[in-house]
Amino acid sequence: VQHYEAVLSFYGAELGARVARKHIGWRLGVFEDGPQWRARLLREESPAIVLRLLKQLETGRLAMRRAAEQSTDEDVANAKIANGVRAA
Repeated sequence: VQHYEAVLSFYGAELGARVARKHIGWRLGVFEDGPQWRARLLREESPAIVLRLLKQLETGRLAMRRAAEQSTDEDVANAKIANGVRAA
């Protein structure tokens, strides 16, 4: 989220959104649900909506990480379901 905001600030909204797309694509490639998020984020033209989606993604990842640290496999699976992550 901070990186996206910095790119927008440096390049401006229009060019910054285009420049940030490649970075978003690279970063999402490491996650099991990356392809579905990547497709959604890279098609979006509005920087405000991309920012909102990135914040949702970040919030979901933090919730899953906390669940993994404190909970059973079943709890982690439920956190993934709640955040829209499909099982591999």
